[in-house]
Amino acid sequence: MTNCNKLLFFALAAILLSCNNSKTKTDEKSDVEITKLEGSQVLYLNETDEAQNIFPHSVVDLITSNISNHVFEGLVKFNPKDLSVNPCLAEKWTIDSTRKVYVFTLRNDIYFQNDECFADGKGRKITAQDFVYSFELLCSNSAFNQSFSSTFKDLVKGANAYFEASKNGKPNFSLEGVKAINENTLQITLERVDRSFLQILCSVPTSVIAKEAFAKYGEKCSVGSGPFVYKKLESENKVALIKNPSYYLKDKAGKNLPYLDSIVISFNANQLEELKLFKEKQLDIVNSGLPIKSINEFLASEMESFQSKNAKYIMELSPNMSTQFYVFNTAKKPFNNIKLRQAISYAIDRDKIVAEVLNGQATNAGFYGIVPACFKNYKTTSVKGYNLDIKKAKKLLAEAGYPNGKGLEPIQLKLNSGGSRNTLVALEIQKQLKNNLNIDLEFEIMPLSSKIEAEKKGEGDMFRTAWIADYPSPISFFPLAYSKHVPAKTTEPSYPNTSRFKNESFDKLYEEALLAADDNIANDLLVKADQILMNEAPVLILWYDQNFKLVQSSVKNYFFNPMDYRNCTEVYIKK
Repeated sequence: MTNCNKLLFFALAAILLSCNNSKTKTDEKSDVEITKLEGSQVLYLNETDEAQNIFPHSVVDLITSNISNHVFEGLVKFNPKDLSVNPCLAEKWTIDSTRKVYVFTLRNDIYFQNDECFADGKGRKITAQDFVYSFELLCSNSAFNQSFSSTFKDLVKGANAYFEASKNGKPNFSLEGVKAINENTLQITLERVDRSFLQILCSVPTSVIAKEAFAKYGEKCSVGSGPFVYKKLESENKVALIKNPSYYLKDKAGKNLPYLDSIVISFNANQLEELKLFKEKQLDIVNSGLPIKSINEFLASEMESFQSKNAKYIMELSPNMSTQFYVFNTAKKPFNNIKLRQAISYAIDRDKIVAEVLNGQATNAGFYGIVPACFKNYKTTSVKGYNLDIKKAKKLLAEAGYPNGKGLEPIQLKLNSGGSRNTLVALEIQKQLKNNLNIDLEFEIMPLSSKIEAEKKGEGDMFRTAWIADYPSPISFFPLAYSKHVPAKTTEPSYPNTSRFKNESFDKLYEEALLAADDNIANDLLVKADQILMNEAPVLILWYDQNFKLVQSSVKNYFFNPMDYRNCTEVYIKK
């Protein structure tokens, strides 16, 4: 895109963003309007990568998480407006004076979704014992459980012991820190104080799971308690989320939620096609980050559709709590060599990637640490990362034993296409490494599920990835480099620390931050840990995300937020 076109784009965007605000426009609701909803209430969405297995303990990507959290629910959930913690299956809770003992009181009207795994096909009532079962399953060692290390490990009392014992089958003892006091009361005891525990309980892996459903379907279980029932439309490569008729929530007027009859999600990597479908009203929301050139043309041709009193479209530009980066496999050659990692980190022109490949669609180029600059009181810019310094890069490359790239085999990068953006970035990095260091980069494009599996197993040299906060705190980025998440054997999968990076000083700072008395102390410790991560360079930070999002003005009560957390329980279509 030329500079002239970029200026036109940002001018148009500034006009539109000053004229409408999606957080208020989509929040127009009246009891009269809702009681008169007519026709089929269907919300149409698209994703540029396919969803994976939605079973809560298997979920490791945002697309699948946003499907799963409409099907499964836990004790608490995020408010999509501001990411605060709200009641869900638990109507209230208390925390004792030690800040380690949580007592949750469950609602009396909560049921699993209807399914043939239950007697007469009717979903039964959920009790505290169901959470005991679900959390013991979460703390069990299994091939499909990818979530223990990011949820209860080192946190819930007895969780580590239960996990170790489960390697030899189901333990003959209970999970010490989780107790059903009675049918409606659950107690959770922690090993240590953790200010983020309620936020962790908002995550998909801590959802309640029916014992009958898991016994029948195993890791393919899709029977939850949420507002929508999961249905995969194999022939159309789509997923449908169908209204759960037995969902417990009602609005203030007594109308059953959700308002939507269904959500239909297609999987189409072609972003130009995605925008075309949006213009034709076959899609209600574009949420995947469109190419700026396409948005520029769309804005120029549709200005009145945004500005009129009865605007057809709403647009939002907002930073995400996410960082885009490449992971080096530090467990084997050549990237067990720190100087090679540092050399490559200095050889990348991140400004050029943001300006010419992303066309400015980022909050910042990745000159800092792993944490994006959207967390209050976290000093992202005080972390010194890597800028372009070819002279220093060449010197480090020679010190690594590969002067002018000599003796270095072509580097193998694995990535998912991400609607072509990831491929375009890889092509630019391939060119820069060749021009700046005479390093050959070969890359393989594969489905997201295959890329995730290869990354966990360390089957490659480098992996394209990204991390979006699991909960609205900078500390949620640091498990990515915590060594206690790395298995002893390189043949075993490693997640979320897929770089298999190990550093005792980093671990100590992270652990101290978890125990810190307040956020300011924790953030100071995390900044130091972030600097160690940059010095050791197990990851190649590229940029921090910022995306344009489009929504049809007929969609009400849909809220964008920096975690891209979705809750469509109260969304409806005003036709």
